[in-house]
Amino acid sequence: MLKLFRTSSPYSVIALFVVAIFLKLNYLAHPVGLLQFPDQAIWDRVAAWLIFIFGKAAFGFTFLGIVNVILQAIYINRVSREFNLFPYDSYLPALSFILVSSLFRDWNYLSAFSVVNWFLLIAFKNILQLYTLQEGNKSIFNIGALITLTAIFVFPNIIFLLLFIVGLAILRPFKIKEWAMALLGIFTPIYFLVSILFLSDNLLLLKKLIPIGFNFHHFHGNPINAYIPLGLLSILLLIGFYYLNVFSSRMLMQVKKTWGVILVFFILSIIVGIFSIWDGFYAWIPAILPFSLIFTNLWFEERKSWISKVIFYTFIAVIIWVQWFPLVEKI
Repeated sequence: MLKLFRTSSPYSVIALFVVAIFLKLNYLAHPVGLLQFPDQAIWDRVAAWLIFIFGKAAFGFTFLGIVNVILQAIYINRVSREFNLFPYDSYLPALSFILVSSLFRDWNYLSAFSVVNWFLLIAFKNILQLYTLQEGNKSIFNIGALITLTAIFVFPNIIFLLLFIVGLAILRPFKIKEWAMALLGIFTPIYFLVSILFLSDNLLLLKKLIPIGFNFHHFHGNPINAYIPLGLLSILLLIGFYYLNVFSSRMLMQVKKTWGVILVFFILSIIVGIFSIWDGFYAWIPAILPFSLIFTNLWFEERKSWISKVIFYTFIAVIIWVQWFPLVEKI
């Protein structure tokens, strides 16, 4: 089946959609409505608007959530091709994104976390483009504004400003004008938000927009259902790092710097997941992107193709077990 995704054919997109629906069929069979959480005052207003327009159809919002994941997978694939992250063009990065996102139901339902992940994806792509831009002021402003917007909806995402700083330092020569533009982009959404809240006499909402804490209890029910997928992801991460190290000797300096930014993205996304107040794995959604890219490296092992096949079908087996045959008794 992996052969279907080793090309950049349009038929691969169709296959990707079919595989995604198959792997997420359990989520469609048990749909939930638009998710809302405490201390997300801005998202509450957006959600109320969406519910007013589309109603409370649980299946409709779940289907939109899965389509959202598929579109993000295709977008990631486009980014990987644009920046030559892998030996040849394929839809393997998109496949990796679909596989990883299928392990936890929290990563498939429509919520503030999954929607604002688009802002992070676009900001991430713009950060990688900084290396080739002659005039970067507009892009730098947009990156700062996008990351701040994600933090307005999900405050722990403010940590990704460090990704912006690292990317700007690594990929651009130092220019005081560009760093000033970065600060302007970061504070512009805050300025407009405070202005709107002040004019509407809702400044007290600011307190509800800055929730942060430490919560490592991110699973419900039997913890084994979380430990096994997390164990699989940990093993695949190590394998992905191994092959990334193997392939790095053939990479251009620009591509190596790009992978450096991706590794920083991964580390920061783990920190964001830990320093969140919400139960479940919702706050870990940003980690899917860098993890999927790192994990994709193992698909390009050509000397021992059986390794990638074993890993692929093991991954499928774990997904099916987690969704359809989870352990229900508490330990």
